[in-house]
Amino acid sequence: PNAAWLAERLREKIHQLTFGSANSRFNVSVRIGVASIPVGDTKDGTSLTHEADTALHQAKNEGRNKVIVYSPDHPAVVSM
Repeated sequence: PNAAWLAERLREKIHQLTFGSANSRFNVSVRIGVASIPVGDTKDGTSLTHEADTALHQAKNEGRNKVIVYSPDHPAVVSM
């Protein structure tokens, strides 16, 4: 499993949860930005955090219940 796969699993599990009280029930959704370091890359933590933050902002702009994976060219939608 990689970071995108784990993020997608987490998104699915959270979306399946139901919360509520006697009068109402609801589900929640999440937006997740993912960045990773390829094997052999020397990317530092600051760069990785910036990339994940960029992907998260893209997920927020695209709507609910999203996982966006950062790519240098442009983030790619993993799920909707």
